Amino acid sequence: MGKGYLKLDELYGSMKALSSQNSSILKLDTLGRSQGGNPIYVFVVGGSENDGKFYPSIFVGANFEGYRVDGTYMVINLLERVLSDYKSGKLKNFLTHHKIYFAPLLNPDVYENYFSGVEKLTNNFPVNDDLDEVVDEDSPEDLNGDGFITMMRVKDEDGKWIVDEKDPRIMKKADAKKGEVGIYKLYTEGIDNDGDGRINEDAKGGVLLSKNFPQKFPYFEKDTGIYPASQPEVREFIDYLLKKRDISFVFLFGSENMLTTNIPFNKGNLGGERVKVPERFARYLGLDPQREYTLNEIVKIIKESGFGRGRDITPEKVAQFFGFSTPTNITPTDKKFYDELKKEYEKIVKEEKREKKFPSGGSPALWCYFQYGVYTVEDDIWSIPENLGKGKKKGVLSPDNLKKMNGEDFLKLEDSKINDELKKIGAPSFVNAKMLKEAVKSGRLTPKKIGEMIKKFKNKKSAEGGFKKLEEKYKLYEKYYGNDFFIPWKTFKHPTLGEVEIGGLKPFVGKVPPFNLVKERVDGEYKFFTGLLGKFKDVEISKVKVEKKADGIFKISCYVKNNCDLPIFTDFASKFSVVNPISVQLLTDNGIKIISGKPLQKITQIEPHNQKKVKWLISGKEGSEITLRLYWDRWGEIVKKVLLKEE
Repeated sequence: MGKGYLKLDELYGSMKALSSQNSSILKLDTLGRSQGGNPIYVFVVGGSENDGKFYPSIFVGANFEGYRVDGTYMVINLLERVLSDYKSGKLKNFLTHHKIYFAPLLNPDVYENYFSGVEKLTNNFPVNDDLDEVVDEDSPEDLNGDGFITMMRVKDEDGKWIVDEKDPRIMKKADAKKGEVGIYKLYTEGIDNDGDGRINEDAKGGVLLSKNFPQKFPYFEKDTGIYPASQPEVREFIDYLLKKRDISFVFLFGSENMLTTNIPFNKGNLGGERVKVPERFARYLGLDPQREYTLNEIVKIIKESGFGRGRDITPEKVAQFFGFSTPTNITPTDKKFYDELKKEYEKIVKEEKREKKFPSGGSPALWCYFQYGVYTVEDDIWSIPENLGKGKKKGVLSPDNLKKMNGEDFLKLEDSKINDELKKIGAPSFVNAKMLKEAVKSGRLTPKKIGEMIKKFKNKKSAEGGFKKLEEKYKLYEKYYGNDFFIPWKTFKHPTLGEVEIGGLKPFVGKVPPFNLVKERVDGEYKFFTGLLGKFKDVEISKVKVEKKADGIFKISCYVKNNCDLPIFTDFASKFSVVNPISVQLLTDNGIKIISGKPLQKITQIEPHNQKKVKWLISGKEGSEITLRLYWDRWGEIVKKVLLKEE
């Protein structure tokens, strides 16, 4: 795949060829089919031998967006390099035991559409955008036959748009405060197919698959689907991972990033949170349902009452059981892991700062971490760098400055400076220095919250023109795409609008990097990926110790060791019981009787390169064989047999 982004049929052909050429180590599996009937392929590499240990597997997937063809290209290249390193011996030992799942394209319908010249982000699921009882009847058309669907501008006295005086390529909204009067109306290229007076208001499709997952699902937002996992591609991905329970890490390539941005995490002490216990449980525990208790107090009461029946009772589990809200941010312990991973990534993949785009609601990455219960990273490979306006002094209301302030710092700012900046960023007239300072004094707002408001004002202004920023973006487009990002405005005779001009940005400019740039990133991404593989080793029963205490009485100690550089479970999964714990069972056959210790004991976490001990006191005939069974539904079982004889 060295010549450029491949069309769908070319990609499928190369995937099948890769599979047949490497059949001894590589299997081509099918995750499912898309809304449009296209297969969703998964390469399964390695895992040919099992020697009585647990070996974690890794899932590498790309392009739930469909248009992120760079992610698909990257996954194919990572796979090709893994196969090359296996043949040379570098990864032979790793792939003998571990599996890697490679899914280069998780949204084939939108991928197929990427090459059609229209910027369509949704899949083929029919949606009635204009609520007229007819579905998908008014899509854009390539009227001038140049292979791209761009924009149309038409002169109209009711228009709100003008040409930017500094860059004639850019259309901006007229600013009445500056005495500007709009002279153009803007439309996407096409005609009014359904005769309702609107152009291209009900295009074909669809749903954004990257926003259709259950975690933090964005209800009532456009294009996210009518309910979580409403799309077959999403359901099939979830089902596939749930069936392949050996997967312990998910690495996704998409449009958001967990490797170059700050990780949002829970800062508070959950155990100190005060709640009211539901009445039916309060009475059973002898508590007042009208009184608030801390979760730590409830944990203590449950343990003392025996209600927990020996279970590992934690504030997190109490919160879940009683139906209190579960945190939806990464835990502080897991954040440390992500921070270390971020440092490793930044050392290897050196580049200008990207836009900060941590996965948002409905994303596959959030589902994998919070609901599938494994460490997950998403990498966007490239996005427009964060150097717009670089070198210019940040204003007092910049979000970065506000984050560092406390309330007293904010109250010391000059009213005139605050009002000047609010005006520049297009804040509503009622938002002023006096109002903000009163809100800070009363505790209704913090400087950080004000920073979040400022971001929204800036984003709104950018969407409505963002003149200065848009001019800077065009300069960046020239840097990365050369002259191949804009189609000059040219006159065209429209069937209903009369004389129009067609032109504008080519589809996906700024959303998909140029091919040569992605090709240059492969080395760094592969180096980071193989470093990640090095964190996965094995989990084993490292030792079984037999101690004779008296005739026919023995103490059995079983040590379960995690040889990986990662904990067995994410901290979130362990605390909130997202996944089942590991169980260690002593089988009572051959006349074995357990004097103390539960026959089946649970292990909820083992830190990297640490081990946990479980023990029993048993009676049995000396020299007889005992059987220990280590089981986890993610990996299967390990059976260890030892003689009942002191070493």
